[in-house]
Amino acid sequence: MQTLFIPEEQEFRRWVREVVMECLEKTAGATTGPAPPGEEILLNRKQTAGLLHISLVTLHERMKDCPFTNKEAECTSSAPN
Repeated sequence: MQTLFIPEEQEFRRWVREVVMECLEKTAGATTGPAPPGEEILLNRKQTAGLLHISLVTLHERMKDCPFTNKEAECTSSAPN
């Protein structure tokens, strides 16, 4: 009998994050060309929705429930001192 491996939630999230980042890098590099060294490639909402083949409404709904962002940490880290 084979052993069944069940990953932890954090490990599964890491796998999904890596695959999504890899796909975004491939697609963004193909459409916009290579980014200058040290500069991030950023997509606007319309480009992101098109890349994922979803509507802007669906993108908005998914971002509200997104488990990969920590909105409190983003708010506190970007607050002026």
